[in-house]
Amino acid sequence: KLNVTIFIVIGFPHDNADDLQETRKMVRQLGRMGIDDIAVGFFFPIPNTQLYSELMAKGRVSLADEFLLTPIFANEERLLPENNYCEGLDARQLTRWKYRLLATFYFTSFVHHPLRPFRIMWNALRGVELNAVKAGSLHIGNCIRKTHNDLLDFIQRERPDWFL
Repeated sequence: KLNVTIFIVIGFPHDNADDLQETRKMVRQLGRMGIDDIAVGFFFPIPNTQLYSELMAKGRVSLADEFLLTPIFANEERLLPENNYCEGLDARQLTRWKYRLLATFYFTSFVHHPLRPFRIMWNALRGVELNAVKAGSLHIGNCIRKTHNDLLDFIQRERPDWFL
């Protein structure tokens, strides 16, 4: 079976509560349709896009090193004020919307697909990955661990005095 995950981005400069209420309606439809999972991330401007140019003209972004780290924060559990580019909602409101959308999706999904929570628990007990996002996260974690171990091995070989 193919697992389908939808990635939703909120907090665009022009977003407002009405837009996010429409997104909530769409999330309900996705839960009823049987979509397997959703992820909600926060907007960040990408250089050489129209929104980036608009924010640059307003002095909201620059090509400083700190700004270039912004994509790292797009999937954090909460949005920090310095990473919020939305003019109509503050970081706290957007964070609440993120969890409201997730709760709406899972509640709707579980109501319309009552066996789904049991399937999730069964797969978790068996160690079966549920979707590509989770599998990708594990892969990235394994790569980081391997890189870390390789680096430690290299340092121990080349600079053993560092570990005395």
